[in-house]
Amino acid sequence: MTNQIPKTGGISSLVIIAISLICAGSCEKESLRDAKFSIFQIIKFQNAPCIGGTRNGTCFTSAECESAGGTEDGDCADGFGKCCVTILSDGATTSLNQSYVVKTSSSILSTTTFTICPCSSDVCRIRFDFTAFTLAGPFSYVGTQNGASNMMTAKDGAGIALGDCQTDTFSITGSQNSGTPIICGTNTGQHVFVDSDGQNCHTVSLGIGSATATRNLDIMVTQFRCGEEVGGPAGCLQWHMNPTGKIRSFNFPNQANNAVVAAGVTHLSNQNYNICVRRPAGVSFICYTQCTNVAGAAAANTASTAQASFGVSVAPDAAAKSGVGVANCNADYLTIPGGTSAAIAALAIPAVPAANANRFCGRELATADSLANGVTNGVANVVSVCTATLPFRVGVHFDTDEEHTLVATANTGNSEAAVPPGGIIGFSLCYTTA
Repeated sequence: MTNQIPKTGGISSLVIIAISLICAGSCEKESLRDAKFSIFQIIKFQNAPCIGGTRNGTCFTSAECESAGGTEDGDCADGFGKCCVTILSDGATTSLNQSYVVKTSSSILSTTTFTICPCSSDVCRIRFDFTAFTLAGPFSYVGTQNGASNMMTAKDGAGIALGDCQTDTFSITGSQNSGTPIICGTNTGQHVFVDSDGQNCHTVSLGIGSATATRNLDIMVTQFRCGEEVGGPAGCLQWHMNPTGKIRSFNFPNQANNAVVAAGVTHLSNQNYNICVRRPAGVSFICYTQCTNVAGAAAANTASTAQASFGVSVAPDAAAKSGVGVANCNADYLTIPGGTSAAIAALAIPAVPAANANRFCGRELATADSLANGVTNGVANVVSVCTATLPFRVGVHFDTDEEHTLVATANTGNSEAAVPPGGIIGFSLCYTTA
């Protein structure tokens, strides 16, 4: 079903008929009549976002809400309007701000689309909040499971499939290459933004490829006009406005800081996007550190508790579990422009240190200067990557295939998913601004 919905951002009008009750025997002079009232009174209010009883919506009249295919969920505009909530049916099209894509457990193999159109011509950014997001996860041959018997071998070809969304898929596409990578797994609490030109629509595509997995999607769609700070800068797939917070790769569990990273956590393949953080007033630099830190694990330590919340690609060698620079990080990596130590970043000099090529990978997060001084990560010696380079932005670059040659050590060689610490888990980084 296609919902024919008017563009929001306009004004609704209610015509109220005012009735005067005249008592018999009462005779008032014409001059005493209240000129403020007439037979017809027009009440106008903005079609603005509103907070309903259970969900957010758009303030409409009852008739407009019904025409839009929505459901009334409380009052707005001082009781003259209704907070209209629209949950999109399969294949539906909407230009209603704060609409919802909702899917519960499904055993029907299908590909479903939803079309999101700008609610006005001055919309520049559209946000999708994953209040609930559970789909079948990616192919995860080993993840951070321990033991040499679980290590990949070249002959099984699992490295090609590792991290791929082979069962369920979710993506958003639009004009001018504005969209998202293909994602799957568990992403509750995450969000994505897409850029809008105020004219063309975006397509949300959901693919269900199995009758056994549990699905649960509850996604709120909010549109922002050009220049609204809460909409974030163009080109940022994620936009964080808090001075402290957490960023994590898709399919990384939303867990407490320093919680054990479970065996089998696997980042998604073929991911290229930017995570951006708002710089608060008076702040000159930002620092990122692993949200879960553990004592550095030797090659013989195969316990899953030896996994910190950073594992991106292979490590350069057994001695250096962390990789920095183009030479070491040429497959999967994060980019942090000007990434260096806190001491250097505190100088508020945005120039990139000569030893730093802005790329970070390996089994633990570290900086070029910390590695040069023989410093490794761990509970007692947490290494932060800090930068004074503006804007505050982390680039995520995960390629299509993963390294999977059989190796006998945890920290080096050509396997991202051997024994802990693993290089296939992705990341959960806590950030602070100062």
